Parts: sequence; C-alpha cells; structure tokens
Amino acid sequence: MAHALETRRALELQTAQLAARHASEAQRQRLRELVAQMRSAGANHAQRVAADMGIHTIIAEASGNPLTNLLLGALQAPREASSRMHLADTRTAAELTRVIDAHEHVVERICAGDAVGAASAMSYHFDLAMVHVQRQDGPVQVIT
Repeated sequence: MAHALETRRALELQTAQLAARHASEAQRQRLRELVAQMRSAGANHAQRVAADMGIHTIIAEASGNPLTNLLLGALQAPREASSRMHLADTRTAAELTRVIDAHEHVVERICAGDAVGAASAMSYHFDLAMVHVQRQDGPVQVIT
C-alpha cells in the first residue's frame, strides 16, 4: 500500500496543479458536489469511498493530460484499497473529518485556480494517508 501511495503522490500532486489550471466550470462544480457527498455520507462507508474515487477521477480528467488517466487507471485496485482503508469506519470521527477536510481543501484550491495551493493541499492529503498506512503496518524496524 505504501508503494502505491508514494507513486500516486507523485502523479497526483502534478495532476492537482494541472486541474487548477485547466478544470472546466462543470468539473469544478462536480468536485464540489463530490466533497459534499463525502461529508454528508455519515456512516455510509461505501458512499465516502465512491465520493473519494470520484474526486480523484475528476481531478485526473480536469488535468487535461490523458496519460494521467492511463497511469492512475493502472493503479485502480490499489486506489480503491487505499480509499477503503483511509475512509474506514474503524477511524475516529475526528480522523474522518480530517480526511474529508483535506479533500475539501484540495477541491477549494483547484476551484480557485490555485495550482501551487492545490499541489500543497494534495501533498497534505497524501501525508495523512501515509501516516495511516504506517500505523497499520506497525513501526519500521531498522536492522543494523
């Protein structure tokens, strides 16, 4: 999971920057709707995951780079697994709120046309995901 997140991070920071520059008004509106769906999902885990997947898909489409969809499409299975884990019901309400807030911030920066802010917000989003993955995997052991 960590390897997939590292790869996605590299792709999706650039994708967020491009989306901030190239997103249509319809794509911006759809991103806002998906964040609202994620926030209103409550205990509906499947709805949270579907909104998350939708957000990342629309961002990739809005980037205007067809290779982004191709590359992220190759990571579809790990993207779904990551989303299910990142938005799991086992997370506290505060953790879920933090994850949703991070998505909302990415969307806000893209909708504002702020490429630097969008990349920064996406970086924070992936930081949260990596911390959660590392907690699941346990502490890293150093062998000397």
